[in-house]
Amino acid sequence: MPHELEINWVIGLFHVHGHKEECFYRFAPCFISGTGIVTGEACEPLWAKLNLIMTATQTATLALCAKVLDDHASDLNHKKGLSIGNLDSWLETDY
Repeated sequence: MPHELEINWVIGLFHVHGHKEECFYRFAPCFISGTGIVTGEACEPLWAKLNLIMTATQTATLALCAKVLDDHASDLNHKKGLSIGNLDSWLETDY
């Protein structure tokens, strides 16, 4: 990344409401000039991937369903973590 790039830190709109009231106007992306909201929250791409395996867990017990979803979510988060710092990975929805 360019050294002259200015980074403004924000808190996602879903999560900012869980912070103190003064955080909302300071860190909510809707009040920061030049900030765009692309997907709303980082967990949305994860849900899209997990929806693909939901049919495989429809007849499973609740415990097995939770285990399968947890394993897949952990794997997706691990893969996402490996690609942090790779700018191209942020532009793709396929982690």
